[in-house]
Amino acid sequence: MLLAVADAIAAKGFDLETQVWIEAVELSRATYHLAYIQLTARGLAELVVCGNSLTFETYETALTAAAPVFLAKNGDPFAKQKKTARVEGEQRHRTAPHSWTVSTLPQQPPAGHSQACSISIYEKQLCS
Repeated sequence: MLLAVADAIAAKGFDLETQVWIEAVELSRATYHLAYIQLTARGLAELVVCGNSLTFETYETALTAAAPVFLAKNGDPFAKQKKTARVEGEQRHRTAPHSWTVSTLPQQPPAGHSQACSISIYEKQLCS
């Protein structure tokens, strides 16, 4: 399918080596290697991943031969998204529960009991 998409994009006049970036994930190791060979031969700038796209497990990755050419000209194609995700993660970290403390408050003993009871209260402390 990626080869058909590459043909359609090239027909529109785009340079596949410097204007198109593709990331493909393949679960089977055999078809991962086949995809790498075919996409490299076609001249696509691509990151090929052997992994599971449902569980985000990654077993192996490879850049095609055109990938360094694309990256040298354009830089990281997902730099903006990575920066946004990093900033959002830092904001979540600042507002997420950082630690829990336990404090014990004395309570009056119930009628008929001579021992004092205690209640544990969990207080959420936020990162500063």
